[in-house]
Amino acid sequence: MSKWSKKTIAAAVLLLSVNGLFASEAADKELISFIKSSIRQGDGVVLKDVSIASTSSPKFLGGWEAVIMKMDFNIKGEEQTRYEVVFRSGRMVSFDMMDMQTKRSIKPKFSPPLDISHYKADRIIAGDASGKAKHKIVVFSDPLCPFCLDLVPDIIKFAQANPKDVSLYFYHFPIASIHPSSPLIIKAAIALELQGYKDVVGKLYGAEFNYKVTDPTEVLKNFNNHFGSHVTLDDVQDPKVLAHYKEDSDIAAKLMISGTPSVFVDGDKDMDHTLFENLKKTLK
Repeated sequence: MSKWSKKTIAAAVLLLSVNGLFASEAADKELISFIKSSIRQGDGVVLKDVSIASTSSPKFLGGWEAVIMKMDFNIKGEEQTRYEVVFRSGRMVSFDMMDMQTKRSIKPKFSPPLDISHYKADRIIAGDASGKAKHKIVVFSDPLCPFCLDLVPDIIKFAQANPKDVSLYFYHFPIASIHPSSPLIIKAAIALELQGYKDVVGKLYGAEFNYKVTDPTEVLKNFNNHFGSHVTLDDVQDPKVLAHYKEDSDIAAKLMISGTPSVFVDGDKDMDHTLFENLKKTLK
């Protein structure tokens, strides 16, 4: 049996590495192309770009790979970025995987963790305003989401009742594809806050807006009737309003928030709101 020289072995390893790199690049391009073809566009939604943000292959996936996709959109004139987890194995792709024991999606396992940068002092709406409270709740919500309208007022009341123990951080997250008037309502609410109005979010989630009304003039009319305010279309285009709105959107995108209400309790994502319910029992 002939012996291979060290140079021959090194060349073979290099060739395998190069071939593997090209195969990986080809697989990535194929996945990106597939994702692009899967995204529905129209009604003001334009896909600008799709790329791969990261990949991981934990043992529990049994040979599958979790891929975080970065998708850049222009939605009705606004630049937005969204992240999504997909799973692939060879030429097979899945948009979700379920754990048969827990009967839940495993996608949240790959979501970026909440960190200290997400506890922004100017997003505290109830509880301890210093942000030094032992317990921190972070909420991402849409004012036209019926589930949000049920849950958010309860969370606000809880934080208000426990001002020494809880800080409640709130981020706006409109699901514009379902509630097209949500972005305008949110910008109007931000404009009111900048004008010095108090408890805007609490009052916002005590309102009943007709989600079918999409004409901007009518949306603002309904909003102003509820608040007794005079927010104009010029007000909602104020650079400070747009900056606040975009920052909320960017943070939600980085945390891969895709639905509402999305709640975090002390840094952990509260998928079924049991963490919040347990905290309520703890502080009784």
